[in-house]
Amino acid sequence: MGMIQFIQSIITIIKNGIDVGYFLSTHHSFRNKNITHYFENYHKHVTIYNDGTGVVINEFDMVFNKKEKTFLRRGIDISDGKKDACFPTLKEMKKVNIQNRFSEYGFWVYSEDNIISSVKEKYWTEIDDGFENEDIVLKNDNKVLRWVFEFNYSRIKPNKKYKVVYVMSIPCMYPINNGKLCVDSINDERLLNDLEQGNSTSIRITNPIRNFCYTLSFEDGILLEREPKCLLKLIGQENNQSHPKLKYSYNTIYRKYICSITKPKIGSIIKINWQFKEEQL
Repeated sequence: MGMIQFIQSIITIIKNGIDVGYFLSTHHSFRNKNITHYFENYHKHVTIYNDGTGVVINEFDMVFNKKEKTFLRRGIDISDGKKDACFPTLKEMKKVNIQNRFSEYGFWVYSEDNIISSVKEKYWTEIDDGFENEDIVLKNDNKVLRWVFEFNYSRIKPNKKYKVVYVMSIPCMYPINNGKLCVDSINDERLLNDLEQGNSTSIRITNPIRNFCYTLSFEDGILLEREPKCLLKLIGQENNQSHPKLKYSYNTIYRKYICSITKPKIGSIIKINWQFKEEQL
Protein backbone atom coordinates (compact mmCIF):
# COMPACT_ATOMS: atom_id res chain seq x y z
CA MET A 1 0.00 0.00 0.00
CA GLY A 2 1.40 3.41 -1.03
CA MET A 3 1.52 6.41 1.28
CA ILE A 4 -1.46 8.14 -0.39
CA GLN A 5 -3.56 4.96 -0.14
CA PHE A 6 -2.50 4.53 3.48
CA ILE A 7 -3.58 8.09 4.36
CA GLN A 8 -6.89 7.54 2.54
CA SER A 9 -7.41 4.38 4.59
CA ILE A 10 -6.82 6.32 7.82
CA ILE A 11 -9.38 8.95 6.77
CA THR A 12 -11.88 6.21 5.89
CA ILE A 13 -11.59 4.38 9.19
CA ILE A 14 -11.95 7.66 11.14
CA LYS A 15 -15.20 8.37 9.27
CA ASN A 16 -16.44 4.87 10.00
CA GLY A 17 -15.73 4.96 13.73
CA ILE A 18 -12.88 2.45 13.80
CA ASP A 19 -10.15 2.85 16.42
CA VAL A 20 -7.21 4.51 14.61
CA GLY A 21 -4.65 3.51 17.23
CA TYR A 22 -5.68 -0.09 16.91
CA PHE A 23 -5.52 0.12 13.11
CA LEU A 24 -1.97 1.47 13.25
CA SER A 25 -0.74 -0.99 15.88
CA THR A 26 -2.11 -3.96 13.96
CA HIS A 27 -1.49 -2.70 10.42
CA HIS A 28 1.20 -5.23 9.59
CA SER A 29 -0.56 -8.19 11.21
CA PHE A 30 -4.23 -7.50 10.48
CA ARG A 31 -3.91 -5.90 7.06
CA ASN A 32 -1.52 -8.25 5.37
CA LYS A 33 -2.53 -10.05 2.19
CA ASN A 34 -3.59 -13.18 4.05
CA ILE A 35 -6.13 -11.43 6.30
CA THR A 36 -9.37 -10.66 4.47
CA HIS A 37 -11.28 -9.41 7.52
CA TYR A 38 -11.11 -8.88 11.27
CA PHE A 39 -13.44 -8.04 14.15
CA GLU A 40 -13.29 -4.66 15.83
CA ASN A 41 -15.54 -5.93 18.62
CA TYR A 42 -16.99 -9.38 19.28
CA HIS A 43 -19.55 -10.26 21.96
CA LYS A 44 -20.83 -13.78 22.61
CA HIS A 45 -23.72 -14.02 25.06
CA VAL A 46 -25.09 -17.36 26.29
CA THR A 47 -28.26 -17.30 28.40
CA ILE A 48 -29.41 -20.46 30.20
CA TYR A 49 -32.98 -20.91 31.42
CA ASN A 50 -34.36 -23.09 34.22
CA ASP A 51 -35.51 -25.86 31.87
CA GLY A 52 -32.12 -26.13 30.13
CA THR A 53 -33.02 -24.01 27.11
CA GLY A 54 -30.18 -21.86 25.82
CA VAL A 55 -30.26 -18.67 23.76
CA VAL A 56 -26.93 -17.80 22.14
CA ILE A 57 -26.27 -14.35 20.69
CA ASN A 58 -23.14 -13.55 18.69
CA GLU A 59 -22.75 -9.85 17.87
CA PHE A 60 -19.72 -8.33 16.19
CA ASP A 61 -18.36 -5.40 14.19
CA MET A 62 -16.69 -6.79 11.09
CA VAL A 63 -14.10 -4.92 9.00
CA PHE A 64 -12.97 -6.07 5.55
CA ASN A 65 -9.47 -5.26 4.39
CA LYS A 66 -10.39 -5.74 0.74
CA LYS A 67 -13.07 -7.05 -1.58
CA GLU A 68 -12.08 -10.66 -1.87
CA LYS A 69 -14.15 -13.82 -1.72
CA THR A 70 -14.16 -15.15 1.81
CA PHE A 71 -16.41 -17.11 4.14
CA LEU A 72 -17.23 -17.00 7.82
CA ARG A 73 -17.47 -20.50 9.29
CA ARG A 74 -19.34 -21.26 12.49
CA GLY A 75 -20.46 -24.33 14.39
CA ILE A 76 -21.92 -25.54 17.68
CA ASP A 77 -21.86 -28.84 19.56
CA ILE A 78 -24.48 -29.66 22.22
CA SER A 79 -23.25 -33.15 23.09
CA ASP A 80 -23.10 -32.13 26.77
CA GLY A 81 -26.78 -31.20 26.73
CA LYS A 82 -29.82 -33.40 27.28
CA LYS A 83 -30.30 -36.76 25.60
CA ASP A 84 -33.31 -35.27 23.83
CA ALA A 85 -31.25 -32.46 22.26
CA CYS A 86 -31.44 -32.77 18.49
CA PHE A 87 -30.79 -30.11 15.85
CA PRO A 88 -33.23 -29.91 12.94
CA THR A 89 -31.84 -28.65 9.64
CA LEU A 90 -30.66 -25.06 9.51
CA LYS A 91 -33.29 -24.43 6.85
CA GLU A 92 -36.01 -25.43 9.32
CA MET A 93 -34.47 -23.37 12.11
CA LYS A 94 -34.53 -20.21 9.99
CA LYS A 95 -38.31 -20.56 9.52
CA VAL A 96 -39.04 -20.37 13.26
CA ASN A 97 -40.66 -17.20 14.59
CA ILE A 98 -38.39 -15.49 17.11
CA GLN A 99 -41.33 -15.33 19.55
CA ASN A 100 -40.97 -19.12 19.87
CA ARG A 101 -37.32 -18.94 20.89
CA PHE A 102 -37.98 -20.52 24.31
CA SER A 103 -39.57 -23.67 22.90
CA GLU A 104 -38.14 -24.30 19.41
CA TYR A 105 -34.76 -24.55 17.70
CA GLY A 106 -34.38 -21.27 15.85
CA PHE A 107 -31.80 -19.25 13.93
CA TRP A 108 -31.98 -15.53 13.09
CA VAL A 109 -29.41 -13.26 11.50
CA TYR A 110 -29.00 -9.52 10.87
CA SER A 111 -26.24 -7.84 8.89
CA GLU A 112 -25.78 -4.13 8.34
CA ASP A 113 -26.34 -3.14 4.69
CA ASN A 114 -27.31 -6.78 4.06
CA ILE A 115 -23.69 -7.79 3.55
CA ILE A 116 -24.54 -11.43 4.30
CA SER A 117 -26.00 -12.94 1.14
CA SER A 118 -26.70 -16.43 2.47
CA VAL A 119 -26.29 -18.81 5.40
CA LYS A 120 -25.78 -22.42 4.37
CA GLU A 121 -25.49 -25.58 6.43
CA LYS A 122 -22.10 -27.11 5.56
CA TYR A 123 -20.05 -29.58 7.56
CA TRP A 124 -16.67 -28.19 6.60
CA THR A 125 -13.47 -29.90 7.63
CA GLU A 126 -10.57 -28.18 9.36
CA ILE A 127 -8.28 -28.57 6.32
CA ASP A 128 -10.72 -27.88 3.47
CA ASP A 129 -11.05 -24.14 2.83
CA GLY A 130 -12.97 -24.66 -0.40
CA PHE A 131 -15.76 -26.71 1.21
CA GLU A 132 -15.34 -29.39 -1.43
CA ASN A 133 -15.44 -32.13 1.19
CA GLU A 134 -17.73 -32.53 4.16
CA ASP A 135 -17.19 -34.26 7.48
CA ILE A 136 -19.73 -37.09 7.15
CA VAL A 137 -19.44 -38.10 10.81
CA LEU A 138 -20.40 -34.61 11.97
CA LYS A 139 -23.07 -34.30 9.29
CA ASN A 140 -24.77 -37.41 10.68
CA ASP A 141 -24.50 -36.21 14.29
CA ASN A 142 -27.74 -34.43 15.21
CA LYS A 143 -26.06 -32.75 18.18
CA VAL A 144 -23.64 -30.86 15.92
CA LEU A 145 -24.50 -28.00 13.57
CA ARG A 146 -22.09 -26.28 11.20
CA TRP A 147 -22.75 -23.52 8.70
CA VAL A 148 -21.13 -20.90 6.49
CA PHE A 149 -21.94 -17.21 6.06
CA GLU A 150 -21.46 -15.99 2.50
CA PHE A 151 -21.09 -12.28 1.70
CA ASN A 152 -22.53 -9.88 -0.85
CA TYR A 153 -19.32 -8.23 -2.05
CA SER A 154 -21.08 -5.59 -4.12
CA ARG A 155 -22.21 -4.03 -0.81
CA ILE A 156 -18.88 -4.18 1.01
CA LYS A 157 -16.50 -1.22 1.32
CA PRO A 158 -12.96 -1.83 2.62
CA ASN A 159 -12.16 -0.39 6.07
CA LYS A 160 -15.83 0.17 6.92
CA LYS A 161 -17.27 -1.36 10.08
CA TYR A 162 -20.35 -3.59 9.63
CA LYS A 163 -22.59 -4.83 12.43
CA VAL A 164 -23.52 -8.53 12.26
CA VAL A 165 -25.75 -10.39 14.74
CA TYR A 166 -26.92 -13.97 14.74
CA VAL A 167 -29.11 -15.60 17.38
CA MET A 168 -29.81 -19.25 18.14
CA SER A 169 -32.41 -20.79 20.44
CA ILE A 170 -31.60 -24.30 21.65
CA PRO A 171 -34.04 -26.32 23.79
CA CYS A 172 -32.32 -29.04 25.86
CA MET A 173 -28.97 -27.26 25.53
CA TYR A 174 -28.07 -28.14 29.13
CA PRO A 175 -29.23 -31.12 31.27
CA ILE A 176 -31.22 -29.25 33.91
CA ASN A 177 -34.84 -29.23 35.04
CA ASN A 178 -36.28 -26.59 37.38
CA GLY A 179 -32.82 -25.08 37.71
CA LYS A 180 -31.05 -28.27 38.87
CA LEU A 181 -28.92 -30.90 37.17
CA CYS A 182 -31.04 -33.87 36.08
CA VAL A 183 -28.65 -36.84 35.95
CA ASP A 184 -31.12 -39.01 34.04
CA SER A 185 -31.18 -36.52 31.16
CA ILE A 186 -27.38 -36.27 30.71
CA ASN A 187 -26.18 -37.28 27.24
CA ASP A 188 -22.40 -36.96 27.67
CA GLU A 189 -20.95 -40.15 29.21
CA ARG A 190 -17.87 -38.28 30.44
CA LEU A 191 -20.06 -35.89 32.40
CA LEU A 192 -22.22 -38.76 33.62
CA ASN A 193 -19.14 -40.55 34.96
CA ASP A 194 -17.66 -37.42 36.52
CA LEU A 195 -20.24 -34.80 37.46
CA GLU A 196 -17.55 -32.54 38.92
CA GLN A 197 -16.15 -31.74 35.48
CA GLY A 198 -19.32 -29.72 34.95
CA ASN A 199 -20.72 -28.06 31.83
CA SER A 200 -19.20 -25.37 29.68
CA THR A 201 -19.50 -22.96 26.78
CA SER A 202 -16.56 -22.05 24.55
CA ILE A 203 -15.39 -20.27 21.43
CA ARG A 204 -12.36 -20.83 19.23
CA ILE A 205 -10.56 -17.72 17.98
CA THR A 206 -9.97 -18.04 14.23
CA ASN A 207 -9.77 -14.36 13.22
CA PRO A 208 -8.14 -11.24 14.65
CA ILE A 209 -10.32 -9.55 17.28
CA ARG A 210 -9.63 -6.27 19.03
CA ASN A 211 -12.10 -6.46 21.93
CA PHE A 212 -13.73 -9.74 22.89
CA CYS A 213 -16.49 -10.06 25.49
CA TYR A 214 -18.01 -13.31 26.76
CA THR A 215 -21.22 -13.13 28.80
CA LEU A 216 -22.81 -16.10 30.54
CA SER A 217 -26.26 -15.51 32.06
CA PHE A 218 -28.24 -17.84 34.32
CA GLU A 219 -31.94 -17.29 34.83
CA ASP A 220 -32.67 -16.69 38.50
CA GLY A 221 -33.52 -20.01 40.15
CA ILE A 222 -30.71 -22.03 38.57
CA LEU A 223 -28.57 -23.52 41.34
CA LEU A 224 -24.81 -23.96 40.99
CA GLU A 225 -22.51 -26.35 42.82
CA ARG A 226 -19.49 -24.51 41.45
CA GLU A 227 -19.29 -20.93 40.20
CA PRO A 228 -18.19 -20.29 36.59
CA LYS A 229 -14.49 -20.01 35.82
CA CYS A 230 -12.92 -18.77 32.59
CA LEU A 231 -10.02 -20.51 30.84
CA LEU A 232 -7.95 -19.08 27.98
CA LYS A 233 -5.50 -21.45 26.31
CA LEU A 234 -3.76 -22.03 23.01
CA ILE A 235 -4.73 -25.22 21.18
CA GLY A 236 -2.12 -27.92 21.74
CA GLN A 237 -0.35 -25.95 24.47
CA GLU A 238 -1.72 -27.13 27.79
CA ASN A 239 0.94 -25.23 29.72
CA ASN A 240 0.13 -21.95 28.01
CA GLN A 241 -3.13 -21.04 29.72
CA SER A 242 -4.58 -18.36 31.94
CA HIS A 243 -7.78 -17.68 33.85
CA PRO A 244 -9.26 -14.28 32.91
CA LYS A 245 -11.35 -12.74 35.67
CA LEU A 246 -15.13 -12.95 35.43
CA LYS A 247 -17.14 -9.89 36.46
CA TYR A 248 -20.37 -10.75 38.30
CA SER A 249 -23.67 -8.88 38.23
CA TYR A 250 -27.26 -9.62 39.27
CA ASN A 251 -30.46 -7.86 38.20
CA THR A 252 -33.14 -10.05 39.92
CA ILE A 253 -33.85 -11.91 36.66
CA TYR A 254 -30.36 -13.05 35.62
CA ARG A 255 -27.00 -13.69 37.22
CA LYS A 256 -24.34 -12.63 34.75
CA TYR A 257 -20.66 -13.53 34.48
CA ILE A 258 -18.69 -11.38 32.05
CA CYS A 259 -15.18 -11.86 30.71
CA SER A 260 -13.39 -9.22 28.60
CA ILE A 261 -10.21 -10.01 26.67
CA THR A 262 -8.19 -7.68 24.45
CA LYS A 263 -6.72 -9.15 21.27
CA PRO A 264 -7.02 -12.89 22.04
CA LYS A 265 -4.50 -14.90 20.05
CA ILE A 266 -5.62 -16.72 16.92
CA GLY A 267 -5.73 -20.44 17.66
CA SER A 268 -6.78 -19.97 21.27
CA ILE A 269 -9.91 -21.26 22.98
CA ILE A 270 -11.91 -19.25 25.50
CA LYS A 271 -13.97 -21.52 27.73
CA ILE A 272 -16.25 -20.89 30.69
CA ASN A 273 -16.90 -23.91 32.92
CA TRP A 274 -19.25 -24.41 35.88
CA GLN A 275 -21.16 -27.14 37.72
CA PHE A 276 -24.91 -27.30 38.25
CA LYS A 277 -26.24 -28.42 41.63
CA GLU A 278 -27.63 -31.94 41.38
CA GLU A 279 -31.33 -32.58 41.69
CA GLN A 280 -32.15 -34.60 44.82
CA LEU A 281 -34.70 -37.39 44.35
